[in-house]
Amino acid sequence: MLMKKEITRKIIVINGEGKMEVSILELTQQLHNLFEKFQTVSSEYADYKDILFDDINTELAEDSFKTLKLLNNGRKIWSITRFKSFIKGLNLNSNEESIQKLINYVDNKDKAEFITNTFEKILLSNSKLACCVMGIMLNDMCGTNKNISQENLVILQALSMMNDFDIINFTHLMSISPWGKGKKYKTIKINDINGCVNKYNDTKQGIDLTINLLEKYGLIESDGEIDLSMDSDDIDLSSAEYEKYSEFNTLSQTLYEYTKKVVAI
Repeated sequence: MLMKKEITRKIIVINGEGKMEVSILELTQQLHNLFEKFQTVSSEYADYKDILFDDINTELAEDSFKTLKLLNNGRKIWSITRFKSFIKGLNLNSNEESIQKLINYVDNKDKAEFITNTFEKILLSNSKLACCVMGIMLNDMCGTNKNISQENLVILQALSMMNDFDIINFTHLMSISPWGKGKKYKTIKINDINGCVNKYNDTKQGIDLTINLLEKYGLIESDGEIDLSMDSDDIDLSSAEYEKYSEFNTLSQTLYEYTKKVVAI
């Protein structure tokens, strides 16, 4: 059984080639280099490095910049696990276990802020899958050197609120029926939900919870239709029924391109 001191010194990273060890010191050094890069694009980061890395071999101060608390003496192993999931997504289809892509990517203040915002979301996340998807999204952005868009910000916020069940339910629901060619929206039909329940052993209640969450954070939009039944002879016999339905939007389509890489469909 590993003692607490041993746990603070290393992280076990699983990849396609087996096991490799990434030390806390190595990750701290990578973050040190990343924040040095931040300083070159924004004076707002000028004091952070000195505060955080006076002695890279010592414990990080309890009141350190909160995006780096995951390295604070290993006191929250779950944070390290989620950060490890992020790195796995960042280096998708690669044996590399580093944040060098982020260092290469940062060339302006907006990118620096987006990365620190992502780290904060990792610490607050309750989903290893969501953290991995965050890494995949940044892997895509780094690969094409994309600037930060409103779409990225909305997807990141939604991911920070999703749990593993949400990631799985969303991916299954998106995959159960094809997205119509040239369509901006994809209606979520009761047959789609039933299809997920039957094919993937999901639960209807769980899918409904995921739909409600995604609607709250802008990845699903609600609309409705009014069915009028008019009686010209007797107005009292006329009726109107409103039927609400939900639709995936293009943000969902983008997120699905990331989540299907980590969820079996």
